[in-house]
Amino acid sequence: MVVLARHFPDALGSALGAVVADASYWLFPAKRRAALRNYAQVLGTVPSDARARQLARRAFRNFGRYVAEIFRLQVMSPEQLRGLIQVQNMEHLYSALAHERGVIFVSAHIGNMEAGSAALPLYGYRLLAAADRLRPDFIWQYILRARAQWGVSLVPVEHAGRRILQALRRQRMVALVADVGLKATGGVRVSFFGKETYFPSGPARIARLSGAPLVFGCAVRNSRGTYDIVLGAPVLPSRTVDAIRDMESMTQQVVDQLEALIRRFPDQWYMFRDMWPLKELPPRLQPALAEEGDATPAAS
Repeated sequence: MVVLARHFPDALGSALGAVVADASYWLFPAKRRAALRNYAQVLGTVPSDARARQLARRAFRNFGRYVAEIFRLQVMSPEQLRGLIQVQNMEHLYSALAHERGVIFVSAHIGNMEAGSAALPLYGYRLLAAADRLRPDFIWQYILRARAQWGVSLVPVEHAGRRILQALRRQRMVALVADVGLKATGGVRVSFFGKETYFPSGPARIARLSGAPLVFGCAVRNSRGTYDIVLGAPVLPSRTVDAIRDMESMTQQVVDQLEALIRRFPDQWYMFRDMWPLKELPPRLQPALAEEGDATPAAS
């Protein structure tokens, strides 16, 4: 794959990615319907709205482009990467580091996560990142080796807790993903695009255990075809308030930053799983769910 990536034209890779993305839009109806429901909430409309459909199609295409870019980024030299990546608000990172408790980066499925992973090592910082194990396994092994070359250590989410706390005690940087999609186990209650939902409690819980600040960070593609690494202001845990309220407050602050970024780059948000509870959708959205083929509409 490395050899192919070195000699594969960018334009051809993007074109192939678009073809695969367009096919995936129709071949994976559950992911398509989830994307439509998510964008309907973002836009304040129904999933059948043409604007939601347009955004969903563009998100699938941008995700295809992102997949095509993964292998190209792996074979770039540090000099090439520096020309491709620009970090904004670096002062937020320095402010977080000043607490000397390590840093918990909270990212999301937006833009290009590979570019985000490459950014910090360019500045001399090593990173431990928790990630869902990819299938098939040879892709996971390839990503492990490629990230290691950048100074990024990947660990499967299910084995990440202890290693993350150990890294933070050594004042290292760790990275977690916030928008993993709604799960049956719930999480921390927040408001996201004006509706209540749940985000994982892991980042805020680890912040309280370690004292490390949360820093929201994502890499988004700009109009020049390069990437801006957007860093948010540090979010600090508080020992003076109830643990649940503190975790809700910290998570809400991160979610607010994510929401602002999605509003700026909606078609770069790759969320093909539901982000809001289906059974609590407003009545005006329920008929549209049935139109999209949902087997368990909110009225059931």
